Amino acid sequence: MRLWRAVRRGSAKQGARAWTRRFSASLVWLGASLLTSCSASSSRPPFAKQGVDLPDASAHEEPPFVTLPPISDSPCQTTVELQVVRPSFYVMLDASASMLAPMPGNQHHSRYESALRAISTMLRGVQTRANFGAAVFPSPSTENSCAAGGEVFEVRAGDGEGTDEPALALQSLMHRLKRVSPNGGTPISTTLAALNERLAALPKPAFLFLLTDGAPNCNLANPCDAAGCILNLDGAAFDNGLACDATFNCCSDALFPHMCLDDDATIQQLEALSQAGVAAYVIGMPGSSTYASVLDRMAEAAGTARDDSERRYYRVEDAHQLVTTLTELSSRVLVDCTVVLHAPPRDRSSVSVRAGERDVAASDWQWLDEQTVELLGQTCDLWQAGKLPLIRVTEQCTGPVR
Repeated sequence: MRLWRAVRRGSAKQGARAWTRRFSASLVWLGASLLTSCSASSSRPPFAKQGVDLPDASAHEEPPFVTLPPISDSPCQTTVELQVVRPSFYVMLDASASMLAPMPGNQHHSRYESALRAISTMLRGVQTRANFGAAVFPSPSTENSCAAGGEVFEVRAGDGEGTDEPALALQSLMHRLKRVSPNGGTPISTTLAALNERLAALPKPAFLFLLTDGAPNCNLANPCDAAGCILNLDGAAFDNGLACDATFNCCSDALFPHMCLDDDATIQQLEALSQAGVAAYVIGMPGSSTYASVLDRMAEAAGTARDDSERRYYRVEDAHQLVTTLTELSSRVLVDCTVVLHAPPRDRSSVSVRAGERDVAASDWQWLDEQTVELLGQTCDLWQAGKLPLIRVTEQCTGPVR
């Protein structure tokens, strides 16, 4: 009898849990239905969410950096590779629901797909010269539409033979990004906060490429009135005639508080990154022009504001302009032909420079200082064009091993 009562109690609990799940699902459906019924001159897709399980970024991959052996008193007769300082490129990509909208200039692809193509093009040109990693927001691995985003590809050294084909590291990064299904809001400040320690620790120089088609939101700790509500700023209206205007705040606690503009917290995070030595380029994709003043302030806080344009951030209007903007920015970072070493060699006369497995002629490089090599002539031209394999600086070791 006690066993039967225990079974009945367990069944009752299961029934209560099932009823709770159905009730929660009904609330989510009602919220999504209300949002999809709203129309505006610049509509945004509903904030539905489907979980995406991402593989472990470190699984079946080589470690991102090679660690040199410790210094030893034992003599050696071998070649030691000296670590080269390479810039770190980190992409932080908007994966909100509105990124599913068609991209001007390429109507067959969404904004998100067009962003992936532009990122791939940019990194193909620098993959032998830079380290790179990526994050998306909101988080693709939870049903919370406003969850802070996270890293999908840990920073690692690029590789390749200097061709237009993506090498292994870039293929892995793009595979991770393609697995993400855009959905949800735009939690930029909370994503920056979650990534702050990781970004601040990137090998320098470090650059963040922040791509978004909207304005930061999803901060429930930042309530707003109608003047700060994104739905009101978009001029949204519902089928029943109710409009998001100065007399009706659509971001009230009873409606969509997560749609409050979250500019101040985002700017604080970008300022903190700038102070940590990470320069963030703010790139506004189609759909973001309503919030140009916010993106301008973000660019100024990041320390990358433009001086040659009416807009302080990098505004793009179509797929082609997105590609050219990213490639020009990456080229600007790698403008010269210097290769900086983490530490000077023991004997500069024992140093060789190699492009992949090929020695670079002595006439095509020179020392600028005790730990900086400058590439010259055709080698420099190929380096700047991204057409050289990975540059390696080696030292013939005849003394104690590093």
